[in-house]
Amino acid sequence: MATAPAPSAPPAAIIDACALLAPADVEQITGKVSGSLSSTLDDAIGRDPSQCSYPLSGEVPPRLVGLQVRRYPTAEQAARLFHAAESGLRSLASSAVFQQVPQLGDSAFWIGGQLDQLHVLSGTTHLVFSVQTDKDQLAAASALAAKALARLRAPAPAVSRPGVPAAQANRPR
Repeated sequence: MATAPAPSAPPAAIIDACALLAPADVEQITGKVSGSLSSTLDDAIGRDPSQCSYPLSGEVPPRLVGLQVRRYPTAEQAARLFHAAESGLRSLASSAVFQQVPQLGDSAFWIGGQLDQLHVLSGTTHLVFSVQTDKDQLAAASALAAKALARLRAPAPAVSRPGVPAAQANRPR
């Protein structure tokens, strides 16, 4: 007798990274921001809502502040993949500064060196902040993360998926 396949979890709602990382926040932390990054591909097919980057004006070499949002169907899956990323980054960047960051989300860690990334887990969401500035990158990333987490907890406007009206985009299927 064949058994029915287990039902899969509904897809995670899409969150616009630029709604969590506002240019005013970046400018407040860094003192400079120059619009947002886009590419010819973005112009042709549309911006990926899971990523948002702001170049810092007048910087040579060019620097930026960015956010990538990774959403998962369940908090358990998010935690498992977050901790796998932590383990992998620890092994890849053995000489980089690595530290746990308390009081941000459910769990958070900073990896410095060439990466300068703050990873934050909050429920079903993994936020990755990239901060390239001449100021204290961990302090800057932590301040941006605190603001993003506050926005994440607040109801966000819907982001449409290709071929799906915005009113239906964030509803579980």
